Amino acid sequence: MPLHQSFRQLTMAVGQTLLLDGGHAAAASPIRVHSGILRVFLLASSGQDITIGFLQPGEVCDALALRRDWVGLEALSVVQIERVERTEMLSVRTDLNTWALELLMIRHHHDTEQRLKALLALLVERLGRRNGLWYELPLRITHERLAELIGNTRVTVTKMLTRLRQSGLVDGHLTGRGSALLRLSPELVEAMLPIS
Repeated sequence: MPLHQSFRQLTMAVGQTLLLDGGHAAAASPIRVHSGILRVFLLASSGQDITIGFLQPGEVCDALALRRDWVGLEALSVVQIERVERTEMLSVRTDLNTWALELLMIRHHHDTEQRLKALLALLVERLGRRNGLWYELPLRITHERLAELIGNTRVTVTKMLTRLRQSGLVDGHLTGRGSALLRLSPELVEAMLPIS
């Protein structure tokens, strides 16, 4: 839904999207995530959206700085957002360029399964947590969205996730509609993370 009216705070339901007007400075004050996880996307000329990053609590999206007419936000969990002043956000600005670069680098893996594993490891590293024997990714993400992020089809992603689940590397019931919790084995995550 396009956002035209002014607001101070807003709650978004899981799966709800919001378009921010990035073409007008008056309408595009930055948005800070108070709680939940947002997917940030741009609209391509083909009408499809392109994921450029994710935001967690405390992080800020400045639609004006992205130099696009419209910037989209999708709630991957229940999200509360608030408008902030530009002067207030300078110290907490999120570098969506880093997200975009990391997502672009994933597409350069030659093997499709490696791209999926690298994406899952990146999402866990940036948005997830370790819980006992598993890493958890507590957000709603569909097979279709995973396919968009790795440059493949939903059917291929579904087949690969089934193989990963059968081999014990993935747990959780991620379906076409998405799951609230996806668990990944340390073997999968730690093999794909860069060595520091």
